Amino acid sequence: MHVRRRFGALVLTAALAIGMALAGQAVALAESPVSFGSSPIVDEAGVLGNDTAAAEKAIADLRQSTGMNLFVAYVNTFTNPTNSADWADTTAELNNMGTDDYLLAVAVATDSRAFYLSAAADSPLTDQQLTAVQRAAKDQLSNENWSRAVLATAAALQSAGQADGQVGGPVDSGSTSPGNSTSGGGGGGGVILLVVILLIVAAGVVLAVILRRRKRPSASGDSGDLPSLEQLARLSGSALVQTDDAVKSSEQELGFAIAQFGADATADFQTALTGAQAKLREAFGLQQKLDDAIPDTDEEQREWRSRIIELCDHANNELDEQTESFDALRALEKDAPAAIAKLQSDAAATSARIGQAEKTLSDLAATYAGTALSTVHDNVSQAKERLAFATSAVADAQEKLDSGDTGQAAVGIHAAVGAVGQSALLLDAVDRVKADLDSSREQITASVTDLTADVQAAQAAVAAGATGLEPVINTVQQAIARAQAGLGGGVFDPVAITTELEAANQQIDSAMAGIRSAQEQQQRAQAALAHTLITARSKVSAAEDFITARRGAVGAEARTRLAEAAQLTVQAEGLQTTDPVQALSLAQRADQLAAQSIQLAQRDVGGFSAPSGDVFGGMFGGSSPSSGGGMGGLITGAILGGLLGGGGSFGGTSSRNRSTWSGGRGGSSRSGGGFGGSRSSGSSGRRSGSSGGRRGGGGRF
Repeated sequence: MHVRRRFGALVLTAALAIGMALAGQAVALAESPVSFGSSPIVDEAGVLGNDTAAAEKAIADLRQSTGMNLFVAYVNTFTNPTNSADWADTTAELNNMGTDDYLLAVAVATDSRAFYLSAAADSPLTDQQLTAVQRAAKDQLSNENWSRAVLATAAALQSAGQADGQVGGPVDSGSTSPGNSTSGGGGGGGVILLVVILLIVAAGVVLAVILRRRKRPSASGDSGDLPSLEQLARLSGSALVQTDDAVKSSEQELGFAIAQFGADATADFQTALTGAQAKLREAFGLQQKLDDAIPDTDEEQREWRSRIIELCDHANNELDEQTESFDALRALEKDAPAAIAKLQSDAAATSARIGQAEKTLSDLAATYAGTALSTVHDNVSQAKERLAFATSAVADAQEKLDSGDTGQAAVGIHAAVGAVGQSALLLDAVDRVKADLDSSREQITASVTDLTADVQAAQAAVAAGATGLEPVINTVQQAIARAQAGLGGGVFDPVAITTELEAANQQIDSAMAGIRSAQEQQQRAQAALAHTLITARSKVSAAEDFITARRGAVGAEARTRLAEAAQLTVQAEGLQTTDPVQALSLAQRADQLAAQSIQLAQRDVGGFSAPSGDVFGGMFGGSSPSSGGGMGGLITGAILGGLLGGGGSFGGTSSRNRSTWSGGRGGSSRSGGGFGGSRSSGSSGRRSGSSGGRRGGGGRF
């Protein structure tokens, strides 16, 4: 293969030399700065071939997960200008690329091997992060892995964007102005001689490209162009988060539609949603296998992560197949005045619950430790935030409706519905936590009674000659003492105490397994199962409430733990009469996973940074509906999804990229997931306040 490559290069060099000798000047197959059309890739050099689709998909995934756009230009050589940086920056300016747009320009001809990554001066990525992206691209380009260079660049941008906390939404991209792709030529010996020279040069280039393509392994037959395990991990994690969001949004939208149109009219949507939910559960199950303590081979990791991406893709496709029909059904709802009246009524009813919820939290804080209230401590303030937004959105919708702008009125109504619904969910969660904490006293008392009996049985076994039980007896007695102290008065954490008692129960059951009969073990498991199931259900519910109301900030890990915990709880419930021992083991694992889900979700929310400034763009009366830090809750709750470019409709991730209602932000509708159409002002063009100019880096490869 190396011989072929050298031969191709020699043919090309010889052809150029002949042209120079005959024509008196160089004849260069070179490209001026190019324009992008319906695809984010321009391949004038013809190096991608059948790999173009995979490269475009990686770019689309990057766009959906981070809001960043990657454009790639493969040309033979740079000309007009010839400097790689100037060529790339000129191309970026020609295509009106802005803050979140990145251009990878590559010259592939043997004597021109150069690349440049061009970014906006006000790009959120640091110089160090851009250097890492450049390095990822160069590593693949140096080995002529043209397709993999795109995948590596997209993965590196995604990693940098996530590390930077970038929360951009999907945006449209396309061409804003035509490009001039030209080929330079030389004269001097007459028209016939010039034609001969050009034919020789063209033949050399074609042969070189053909040999280069033969050298490159096919996507299906070689793993050389496949993503690395690290890239697959990022892609599968993003797919899980996006699909979980799509399913949750579709669940909410379907609930609205059923209430409006009835179950019969929405049966097909319910079927699609059920199928998508099943695939998402399977995907979360695979992610849990990847996250557990059992080591996985590289082959298993690649297989499972690829399967996760496939399942998420299928789940989204099932939802997207129903999108047009669903939107048509929603379009039947034209009675905006009635919708506004209902919203105002629902908002008033929810607002009336605020005072009681505040008192409930105050009473709980006087009895229970703050750690026991960690999932609901700010629920009232979050609910107020969302209600304030809903009030402003409804008022603006009424104003738009009065002026005849039904499209913008619908946008406000739709956003307000989500805000009011989440407000109610946040307040419901406070009530659920109160009920769970209050009932935990009874569970703790019952557990203390059972463990006291276990200690007595263990002490009797020691008296009869059993050995090795004393350390376990001491541990259980300490847990009992702490539980009794907590019940005796003062502020305490029943969740922590329950967890400690369950661990103590597992220890003493294991220690006594060889002493108790099989029947006794079954009875013990049956008694412990009831308590463990109650605790597991409580934690699953708390995790679900917390994540749903803050899903805009919660990543794949927390969602995976929650999905697995919910699945194990259902399995335990199904086995509680036939196999209580196995059911207890499943319930205990579900309890642990639900607790992990809460911790991971709280970590994600705690590390989340909402955009500063007024991102409403005057949509609601010229100012943010909720001031004083209210933006964070609206974004973490994903309420602004439909307003800021994604979410808010029945369908998968492709339908997240368009507005549910006609006449979205800027008065234009977004196309679903593709790069077609022109770039609207205010989407991916240069943002106001930009300092202008470009920055980046590159070099030879």
